[in-house]
Amino acid sequence: MIPKPDLLAALEDNPQAALALARGLASHVRDLRSRLELRNIRSAPERVVAWLRLQVSGDPPMLRLDRPWTEIAAEIGLTHEAIYRALAVLERAGRLVRENGVVTLSAGSGTIEDAARKDR
Repeated sequence: MIPKPDLLAALEDNPQAALALARGLASHVRDLRSRLELRNIRSAPERVVAWLRLQVSGDPPMLRLDRPWTEIAAEIGLTHEAIYRALAVLERAGRLVRENGVVTLSAGSGTIEDAARKDR
């Protein structure tokens, strides 16, 4: 912890540090806003796709997972059961492929609704 007067003095004396702090805070705010937007998506499969779109890179868009799905579920406001059901629906719909810790998004040929109906 840094006393507030010391922090303010350091920021006044070092504009680069002030800019770095502002950038860090802006990044944190963007991350929190993204999480809130994700939690507003009612469909679990669509919430998972939206989270993946924020994380993927490359062509085709892919992500190497660095943590278990249960942690991701908690982050986006789903139970671990709901996220695994959503992943299964997305795979059946052709929207993603999971292999060896890598998730690849695809345009998919089926819809989530069609894949969900097959579950019933």
